[in-house]
Amino acid sequence: MMPKITGTLALVELDLTGILQDLDRQCTDILLDGAKEWTKTVVDIVPTWSGMSQASIQPIADLVGVPVFTSAVSGAPDRSGQGRARGSASLTLGDGGQYAFEWKSTVFHFIYNESNDANATGFFSLKKPGPYQSQRQASAAFFRVVNPRLRAIQFNFGRHIRVIRKIKLG
Repeated sequence: MMPKITGTLALVELDLTGILQDLDRQCTDILLDGAKEWTKTVVDIVPTWSGMSQASIQPIADLVGVPVFTSAVSGAPDRSGQGRARGSASLTLGDGGQYAFEWKSTVFHFIYNESNDANATGFFSLKKPGPYQSQRQASAAFFRVVNPRLRAIQFNFGRHIRVIRKIKLG
């Protein structure tokens, strides 16, 4: 005797494009929020004198929507224009599944003070000497925002499944 199978078989269509768009939106939001936190952290740590170091952060701040007010302190020369010209940034949002941001500064004293105490050389007398370690602290802030959200990405496939045919069995 042959076993009898009863029930309904549903043939479904999966909207892979819709799933990828949802995933892209979530990953973009997560990266932008992480990059904002990274930028805020660097801005909070790096001191302002001539505005040059802070202004080199402006390109990434503009891309992620973080306000940075760069102006020299009273009595200091305003070098914010030079700083802005020495900073660059880019965002990669979904290109080949990649989500990234990149920021670069070629402001020498910013780079030097990131990991050194310029006052220790005897040539400088900074009110807030390095090492700033803003990159290390900003990276930690970035991952505090990004890691839990990556683990919590929602894959809501139900919205992207459509029944195209039902077959009654038995």
